[in-house]
Amino acid sequence: MMCLFKSTFCFLFFFLLLIPFTVAAETLWFPHVSCVGDWKTEIAILNPDASQELNGVLKSFRNDGTETSEQKIISLAPHARRQIVVANEMADAANIGYMALEISSGAAIGYTKFYKDGIYRVAVPAVTRINVDTILVPHIASNSQWWTGISLVNTTSEVKNLTFEFNNGMILTETLAANEHKAFAIKKMFGGVTPEGVVSAVIRNASGVIGLELFGSDPATGKKLLSGVLLKDQVALKLYYPHIASNNDWWTGIVAYNPFADASVLTITPYTMNGTALAPQTITLFGREKYIGTAAELLFPEGTAWFGISASRPVSGFELFGTTNGKNLAGYSGVNISAKSGVFAKREMLSDGWTGIAFVNAEDSVATVALTAYGDDGVLVASETITLKPHQKMVASAEMLFAVDIGAATCINYSSDREVVGFQLNGSNDGMLLDGLPAMASAKNGADTIWYKDMDGDGYSDGTKRISESRMPGFYLVTELLATSGDANDDDPAVNPGSGGGDVVSFPDSNLEAAIRRTIGKPAGDILSSDLHFLSFLDLGGNNIQNLAGLEYCKNLTRLDLGDNKIRDISTLAGMIQLKNLNLYSNQISDITPLTGLTQLTRLDLYNNQINDVSLFAEMIQLKKLYLGDNQISNISPLVGLKQLTRLGLGGNQLSDISPLAGLTRLKWLGLGGNQLSDISPLAGLTRLKELGLDGNQLSDISPLAGLTRLKELDLIDNRLIDISSLAGLARLKELYLGGNQISNISPLAGLKELTELSLRNNRLSDISPLVGLVQLKKLYLQHNQLSDISPLAGLVQLTELGLHYNQINDTTSLTGLTQLTRLGLHNNQISDISPLIRLTQLAQLYLDNNPLSATSCSIYVPQLVSQGVQIEHNCQ
Repeated sequence: MMCLFKSTFCFLFFFLLLIPFTVAAETLWFPHVSCVGDWKTEIAILNPDASQELNGVLKSFRNDGTETSEQKIISLAPHARRQIVVANEMADAANIGYMALEISSGAAIGYTKFYKDGIYRVAVPAVTRINVDTILVPHIASNSQWWTGISLVNTTSEVKNLTFEFNNGMILTETLAANEHKAFAIKKMFGGVTPEGVVSAVIRNASGVIGLELFGSDPATGKKLLSGVLLKDQVALKLYYPHIASNNDWWTGIVAYNPFADASVLTITPYTMNGTALAPQTITLFGREKYIGTAAELLFPEGTAWFGISASRPVSGFELFGTTNGKNLAGYSGVNISAKSGVFAKREMLSDGWTGIAFVNAEDSVATVALTAYGDDGVLVASETITLKPHQKMVASAEMLFAVDIGAATCINYSSDREVVGFQLNGSNDGMLLDGLPAMASAKNGADTIWYKDMDGDGYSDGTKRISESRMPGFYLVTELLATSGDANDDDPAVNPGSGGGDVVSFPDSNLEAAIRRTIGKPAGDILSSDLHFLSFLDLGGNNIQNLAGLEYCKNLTRLDLGDNKIRDISTLAGMIQLKNLNLYSNQISDITPLTGLTQLTRLDLYNNQINDVSLFAEMIQLKKLYLGDNQISNISPLVGLKQLTRLGLGGNQLSDISPLAGLTRLKWLGLGGNQLSDISPLAGLTRLKELGLDGNQLSDISPLAGLTRLKELDLIDNRLIDISSLAGLARLKELYLGGNQISNISPLAGLKELTELSLRNNRLSDISPLVGLVQLKKLYLQHNQLSDISPLAGLVQLTELGLHYNQINDTTSLTGLTQLTRLGLHNNQISDISPLIRLTQLAQLYLDNNPLSATSCSIYVPQLVSQGVQIEHNCQ
């Protein structure tokens, strides 16, 4: 693998994006510093100017925004560079939350790297531009495999009350005091568990706030992956993805995100190494949706070396690269990354690692690129010129770009007569550390432009609410698209027919009216149709609403959440033809025919209603996500044509025949639990399935599942299973639920090495030796079996939850080494001695009742466990 960039051209390429020259900034921000425990932080400051000296003061701040006593005077000659390992140069490094370079003269760019030696490393650029309003969080991966962390800095002297609007409609708040820094995991906002379907967000009221997000693999996976991107308010009409790596060693993850309510049409054009355009594809990316997947999953033509996206409405996006051995991850943004000049901010010394560099010519004409290598002191080490054909891509190690030795060089500048995308990869010689950086903002280009907010999306600016920028960045996201109209008279009906008046809207349902008033910020007075014109998203869930009359004036809604109300009649929705995402779960709906004309719907949730007729879905072929669980459905033949579906929920119905599902080959998630199924042969061809629920049916034969090798979660609880041999080849399974069956032989599970959660409760097990090698398991449920020998569990040291109650166990010695256990069920066994459990120092809950505990256990070990903070249920007197 380490032939990468070191001596040959077998370049596999993770990429650290170039850092283009930037406009001089008054302050250069390093929004996250961590020097606690094993974490280390490196920052770098570069002077990109060819003639002017950079001068400034580097200041450090605690998380509460107070400044530390340590300052560093920074003075850099043209092209010079200063690299600082924070813990080595700051005495109070452990208490530093962020840093800032206050510039008195000149211009500065830089980066921050966070790392744990020998484990992983991530790099992000320093911040030169403060966000002006709404910030995009383009990707959230927060589940059993990944964590996502957010770091935010309030650069202002005012309190910021931030609103996080997640893609599934959930809204949470976070407060930042003046100059405060906060870092937290997304899951903590939800009380420790991120709800399914949360994959992106926007942060409102964020003017003056900067930050970043990190993606990391969960330690329980055994992988060591970490990457991150800055959190920005920028989107663009053109995105660049300048590398595709998809083979036995590398994978590429691709994301394009539409943060707006309206659809954007994407034209995706792939190119070969020499710049030849391959067959393009066109897709429609609906509001708040993503174009996402690995390069292999997105099926690029053979020979694709890179690709670009042109969008009809601005979008955001980024690219990740990872090694299949789970040791490396890096990434960069695809927004505003082409430039005519820039800097590769760090060349690794060959004694420490290696640096790979690549260029893509983004234009239709030949590009001539001048390269100059400099040392930390700004002295020129070498120069070179390269030529790129239109759309050509070139990759090489940093050393091979120059005809002479560049051993003294620490950074490389470039200047081109065309727009190019440059990127670099820095890696360590031991193959453990890798990092990537997105491109910084473009150089100053032209006179100031006044950008106006356009909240209602009508193309007219919103009065005096305007933002002055010193360059043309593409687009900045505020609430919706930004208009550049010079006519700032959005309140004049003569200019904007949708403003300044309209009909008085009456809401017979007082709960609906109250929710609308809260949304539009109008606690009293008439509600006018013009007040509702700008609404594209409404969250009305859980408000005891019964009557929807008046909602028909919200004509521009694309997302509507009406879940958990008392609605029977949905005829008001019939005219809302722009709806793309509609939640109606947990109501009292039986007639769904008013939805017939909503042909733009891609996501519809009707879970927990009173529906028995689904014939209207025969015409709704655009649906991608459909949830019909807990209804009264027995016939699903109208679903046969829904070929775009990726998620389908049908649990808790009256199904016995699922043959109409056989052709829905794009399904990745399918819920069929709680039905009357005995034959699942129609599922055999659904090979893209990753999650499948079949619990609570009448299954005895699961052989049709044998070929579903992409499955990661499978629920077969409460069926009639004896033979589970068909599961032996499902090696990607992470979670498997087999409780409530008639299983006695679990040897087919021995090869499922990626399992992290396994339920085998309420079966007929006496031998669990096949579990010996399942060392990734964190949760294991074996209660209500016939177990007496639990020694095969001794090596499952990742376990945090273990259920062994209602068995025949009398010896717990095998549990001594399971020191990660937090919850252990042992009640209703034959245990007398609990001394082996004393070593389980992470235990929080222990169930021991209905065991013949010895006097010593009761008088000594139970009190000792209690003193360790364990909550115990027991029957000691």
